[in-house]
Amino acid sequence: MDNNHIIYDSQALKYKSIFGAIKIDTSFLINIEICNTKNIRNVFLHLIDKNNIDKKMPMEFKKVVDFYNVYSIDLKTPNEAQLLFYYFEIEFEDFRVFYGNNEEELGGMGKIYEVNPKKYQISVYEDIYDIPSWYQNGIMYQIFVDRFNKVKSENTTLKDDILIYANWYDNPSYLKNEKGDIKKWDYFGGNLEGVIQKLDYLKSLNINIIYFNPIFEAHSNHKYDTADYKKLDSMFGNEEVFKKLIEECEKRDIKIILDGVFSHTGSDSIYFNREGKYSEIGAYESKESKYFDWYKFKDYPDEYESWWGVKTLPEINELTDSYLDYIIRDDDSVIKHWLKKGVSGYRLDVADELPDKFIEILKKHMKEYKKDSILIGEVWEDASNKEAYGELRKYFYGKELDGVMNYPFKDIIIDFLMNRIDANKMSKLFFKYMENYPIKNLYSNMNMVSSHDIPRILTILGESPHENNLCNMDKESYRLDFDKLELGMKRVKLISLMQMTFYGIPCLYYGDEAGLEGYSDPYNRRTYPWGKENQILLNWYKKITFLRNKYKALSNGFFKLLYAKDNIYIYQRYIDHLDVYNNKSQKQNLIIAINRSDNEEHVELNICDIKTNNYKNILNNYCDEIYHIKNNKIHLNLKAYEGKVLLGY
Repeated sequence: MDNNHIIYDSQALKYKSIFGAIKIDTSFLINIEICNTKNIRNVFLHLIDKNNIDKKMPMEFKKVVDFYNVYSIDLKTPNEAQLLFYYFEIEFEDFRVFYGNNEEELGGMGKIYEVNPKKYQISVYEDIYDIPSWYQNGIMYQIFVDRFNKVKSENTTLKDDILIYANWYDNPSYLKNEKGDIKKWDYFGGNLEGVIQKLDYLKSLNINIIYFNPIFEAHSNHKYDTADYKKLDSMFGNEEVFKKLIEECEKRDIKIILDGVFSHTGSDSIYFNREGKYSEIGAYESKESKYFDWYKFKDYPDEYESWWGVKTLPEINELTDSYLDYIIRDDDSVIKHWLKKGVSGYRLDVADELPDKFIEILKKHMKEYKKDSILIGEVWEDASNKEAYGELRKYFYGKELDGVMNYPFKDIIIDFLMNRIDANKMSKLFFKYMENYPIKNLYSNMNMVSSHDIPRILTILGESPHENNLCNMDKESYRLDFDKLELGMKRVKLISLMQMTFYGIPCLYYGDEAGLEGYSDPYNRRTYPWGKENQILLNWYKKITFLRNKYKALSNGFFKLLYAKDNIYIYQRYIDHLDVYNNKSQKQNLIIAINRSDNEEHVELNICDIKTNNYKNILNNYCDEIYHIKNNKIHLNLKAYEGKVLLGY
């Protein structure tokens, strides 16, 4: 029996009456079609709940359509958020088969199995928190403060035993001893006053959210070894500077998200105090320390659990009451301390290593204290079914994260642009996440393509040698030659165009828009090249961020796939609803077309169900590039590495 004998598509409303994730206590219908050339005796749906109980339920014959028997079952989601999994069992007169998800578990059309079928997933969630409009309509900009902009200031203090580069444009480099430990941390002197000086530049990029890598007192340049959660690092500024930053951001309608590093602290901190620099008694110094219960000692004081074995980063017992009070629950907890000063949300570092209960408590208190705050998590995989340390995580059950850093988004598009997958496979991968993620989480994911943890996007798309094949000296000195730079820029334009026009919040890593290159840390943390920007890329980013802000369908609209084959990927973002308050119909219709090929491509696009008759390419500034619908079709010519944004009118 081949797969054409049984038809089920989890992403089509014909077969599953609600697309994607489903709210708790919600009724829905599942249909499956089975060719009636064989004697069908019984059809069952197997539904597996959070307790791994497999409930076998008979499906009811409904009708015959084109030689296929249609079997249906009415279902209702539980009243508790969880993941459900399902597959089908079909009994014929003399044999039985199973029908489940495809081998790659991408959802959509499945396949027939003799045994052990792959299962489909249904994410069941609670709809508790709304997405703040400032966030959903936002464009984010990630800043590594030491490397963004430097201003001479009386409000910063240099630390002892560090290296300060005299030349802003030098390459960052770790100075290590023979054991591989850092001897001296290197700094360039970027500070918060430098950020304030460049706020108008950020507005020229249409930025309205700044995400800061850690800015609290710490003894490394990366600041993920927190020394004091309630004190700004003196290299960056003081409370007066932070107050001015908030005020200047408010004038420009810019919100701030901070990096929350709560799975570990620094060993050199007021809490642990292994180096004895602080007057307060740390956990390393005495079991009587009020911070002692925060840490996981195995053989006191020198043997303790640390983040990935790094002894300068002792791990935290996050559910210890005194820690929960200090970070979250107290009137002047760390979270409330900075929300009170004007911060609008947090990005949780290594969310996988924080207990679900901790994230849930954090979210609850944030929302109670500041209703329009936002909580994003660092999760590198499918966040709907992520397992960490033997537990299925509950990030998207409704009580925890608004969204995650969207690493899968980046990986999928890079694979497409680098010709590792075609447009059809890219579409299937995207739909997997659309099917698994609750809709609000889709809108809230941080769509980044570079970060402080991965190589710069221009380096990747310029087809640089893989960094595993290079020594540190070669990685430090490597720059794209002219031809690879040209290729990288063409691809960066395409990936950034998708950033601005897809589900989620686009996030630019500082300097990507200016053409910064670099392999992984520390080379992805080079200083912003003030005065040496790649003007072609910079002007491109200003154009596409302008479009993102101008057309709300790109941030709030629905998504529809129009074409995905070989080198071409085309989709629609649209708004079509009645504004009940103003009794006005709101309509906006944009078509985004991507050609990843180095050849010109022609596409005949069928858009019979779109009512707009004419389209204009709003990425083309030099002439009126108009398209008219004829016989429900548009004919598109896409040049090599070209993206178009067609506005219906």
